[in-house]
Amino acid sequence: MIDEKSKYRGEPLETTEQQQTIPKKPEYSEADLKNIAGEAGSIVSDEKTNIFRIAKQGIKKAAEGFDQQKASSIFIQGGFAKRIKSAKDEITWLTDDTKAEIALASSEKQTATTEGLDQELVAPEVIKEQEGDIKISTLSPDDRAGVAAYYQFEIDNHFSDPLSEKQFNGKVAFRQTQIKNNQLQVALAKEGDQLIATTIVVLENGTMGKNIKPDEAWAAGTVVLPEKRGKGIGEQMSLEQDRLAKEAGKKFILTNIADNNYPSMRLRMKVGYHLVGTEQKENEVVYNYRKNLTEVSQKTADWIEKVRQGRLKNFSGKLDELSPNQILIDPTNLEQVNNALQNGYEGIFLFRPEDFSDSDLGLKPFKSNMVIFVRKNSR
Repeated sequence: MIDEKSKYRGEPLETTEQQQTIPKKPEYSEADLKNIAGEAGSIVSDEKTNIFRIAKQGIKKAAEGFDQQKASSIFIQGGFAKRIKSAKDEITWLTDDTKAEIALASSEKQTATTEGLDQELVAPEVIKEQEGDIKISTLSPDDRAGVAAYYQFEIDNHFSDPLSEKQFNGKVAFRQTQIKNNQLQVALAKEGDQLIATTIVVLENGTMGKNIKPDEAWAAGTVVLPEKRGKGIGEQMSLEQDRLAKEAGKKFILTNIADNNYPSMRLRMKVGYHLVGTEQKENEVVYNYRKNLTEVSQKTADWIEKVRQGRLKNFSGKLDELSPNQILIDPTNLEQVNNALQNGYEGIFLFRPEDFSDSDLGLKPFKSNMVIFVRKNSR
């Protein structure tokens, strides 16, 4: 069976030699499975992040594809159940093997495929100071042990699929070659001797399947240990991606994020990315982000003050040349987002209601997340 994830990442196609086996459970009716999947899906749908959406799709496939050929193991073997558990501990059913296996009771052997967007396992918001002495470094192509540790870190944190020993060694050697040729670079964050975060910046067109121009880099996925999230590490890793891109002579850095992955949107906009486009990928709406590495972004506090003063308001009408240069748009309103992009605006910052205290005129300025869109060349 072809490793679809390797195909997506632009890496060598390999044969999956090892499959995991889901222990067989008592037989359940199709109605039983759909009820379980429906209940689980309703819990997952309350969360507005890409990882929850992917898990929901896996549950749906398990219910609708009620046979050995179609039943999907993506949300079990792809690690999404554990990934969700890390993000929200109270969803305890996701760690209950019995319920998880019930949802896939008709499938005895399945191979996981986790093809999709660049994802980031970071905290919903950077709100705490860093703890301990955190050191960020770049992997050397000659450091095979370091590259192996980075790959194992991704697997252990359910960001990459488990591999056979032969596949693992092949991936490590391939990544060493990519680093040596400066096709990409890998950054690590360590606290003492403990590896706590990894990230990749793509520097050459076609690497990991990314389409970039000579003056562009691509910010690929970032993984932070669950217990270390919310301490500013995700932001530090993003800035390290910038440094590596600038060191390679790049003027811009790009990435894409699912339209409901607000933590990643918030993080990227906070460090200077602009929302510059949208596209449809299978059943996902993807927002494209771009950062000019030669500019300095406006401070968060400045934007908050503009909203407080009433100088920056929600805009829901039709945009034209007389429209304000700076507006607020609900990021879930895809039509309005595209309208703004087509009229020369870029999304540059994501606000949350909790950014404003109740003392601001006794009311919150808005009840949902909002993105600041600014007309290009007006700043």
